[in-house]
Amino acid sequence: MIYGHCFETNSKRGITPNGIVPISQMKKELRIPVYGIGGITLDKVPLMKQAKADGVAIMSGIFYTDAPIAVTKKYREAISK
Repeated sequence: MIYGHCFETNSKRGITPNGIVPISQMKKELRIPVYGIGGITLDKVPLMKQAKADGVAIMSGIFYTDAPIAVTKKYREAISK
């Protein structure tokens, strides 16, 4: 399951984010993976881990950088910690 948008994001400008609190509740009630999407930056990865998200979906953080491979590696490292 994809859940979002978790944080403010340019693709949903002006729309209040849903936050990450519901992820913890979904994890208690569902038996399927829950992935967060929307406004997830490198500094937000630890928050997603605390919420028990099974993973994250990153778009702008990778697509709009001059070094997508290096940034992708940084996300992978942050997720693996």
